[in-house]
This record gives sequence, C-alpha cells and structure tokens, in this order.
Amino acid sequence: MKTNKVSILYVDPLFNLGGQEIYLLNIIKGLNQDNFIIHIACPKKNALIHELRNIKNLTFFHISMKYKFDLISIIKLWYYIINNHIDIVHMNGSRAGLIGRIASIFTNSKIVFTPHSIIFDYKQSYNAVR
Repeated sequence: MKTNKVSILYVDPLFNLGGQEIYLLNIIKGLNQDNFIIHIACPKKNALIHELRNIKNLTFFHISMKYKFDLISIIKLWYYIINNHIDIVHMNGSRAGLIGRIASIFTNSKIVFTPHSIIFDYKQSYNAVR
C-alpha cells in the first residue's frame, strides 16, 4: 500500500562498527520520521542492530551479502523493492552497491550510491603528478 511518506531502503552490510555504519546511523537519526518509512537491508548479525531498533517507522530486511555477487540476495532484494514500493534505494559501500544496483533494475526506485573505503594508491598518484 502506497502512502504519502517517502519509502527509503538502505542497503548496507553493517559488518563492523566503523565510519560507514556511524554515517548510516546519523543519516537515519536525522530523518524526519513523520515523512519517511525506513527500510534496512542487512545481514542478521550486524554492528548497529541495537541502535537502530529504537527508531520508529524502521523495518529490517535480512539478506546475506556474504559475497560481492550474491544472486539469491539480489533476487530477494529486487522482490522486496517491488513489494514495498520503495521510492529510494541508498546503497553504502561496494558490496551493497553492486547488489543494490542490480536489484534496482526494472524498478521505479531512484538510486543513491555512497562509496566507502576506496582503496587508492596515494604514493603512485603523487609520483604521477610530480
């Protein structure tokens, strides 16, 4: 059933308590709960489950995300997006980005991707510009 609230699905592995997880927690806590329905797709065991459980209008959807390309998680996520009328899919990190973007194909959802922990060879880049 579609409501006037914007439905956001955050896709995040939430494996460790680090910057990526704190970033997501701060975003969710900063949303006006009267305007949004918040969904989180993550594994059952994650770093912020206790912090997130106190937020109203929040629904958890558990998917594995054990592998970078997890076909079962992609299909389950696609089905969840369709059945819950998700307006925005926000993916955090490369693993969630791959799974979420593929799952968002053929949906009407807008997608947002936030990369985290990009591996970059600063020494090589520094030498290239000298």
